[in-house]
Amino acid sequence: MNQKTTIVISDVHLGCRHLNTAKFERFLDSLPKGCRLVLNGDTLDATHAPLPPEHQRLMERLLPGNPEWETVWIEGNHDQAEALRRNHSLAVHPYLHLREPRKTVILHGACFDVLGNNLKHGIRLFRALHRARIQLGLSDLHFSEYAQRWRAPYWLMRFLVRFNAMRHARRLGASTVICGHVHQQEDIQKKGIRYINTGGWLGEQNFYLEISNGNMTLRQWGGHKTTDRSKS
Repeated sequence: MNQKTTIVISDVHLGCRHLNTAKFERFLDSLPKGCRLVLNGDTLDATHAPLPPEHQRLMERLLPGNPEWETVWIEGNHDQAEALRRNHSLAVHPYLHLREPRKTVILHGACFDVLGNNLKHGIRLFRALHRARIQLGLSDLHFSEYAQRWRAPYWLMRFLVRFNAMRHARRLGASTVICGHVHQQEDIQKKGIRYINTGGWLGEQNFYLEISNGNMTLRQWGGHKTTDRSKS
């Protein structure tokens, strides 16, 4: 990787107890100096809650002005732009357009989640039941872990995000669309549109997109080394 490299990640969820802090910090340490780091939504788990000290230290590295890299923040559904501006004085973008190596749009993808957006009352009920589960002494699972256990609705959510994202790219005349939100990496080419999802950082498998020297490569971060997982 060189200084012109762009790195895209999503769904870090700083503030969430399920984030492997040490692993994510090693990932940041591995980034090339002077690269552009695009944080594609849900970098924070919640914008109003104070961060634990080890997460606050990571947050400070992701703020604009860090000489290690240029940071670009894109809003997610957990860290919406208005709240980030108000609580953290951050300039946050709804999306990012790239023209090299090909016309590309980067956005979190929650706007494409028709299933989740239409089930907001059900999500509130789920959160209440989850709190009750913890009070009963049962294991504390993150929402993404529940989603992956409920295979049918989770498959449908991923399909809708992917379908709507690719349709959005086609309307814009873009050949590539990069999202997060679903906590599952994907790299799919269909009818001239490439859909890339960079997954998230709350599970065992963590991914990032490297854009360098005219190529886009989805890579898995294994804690100390990377693995190429791109399909095209």
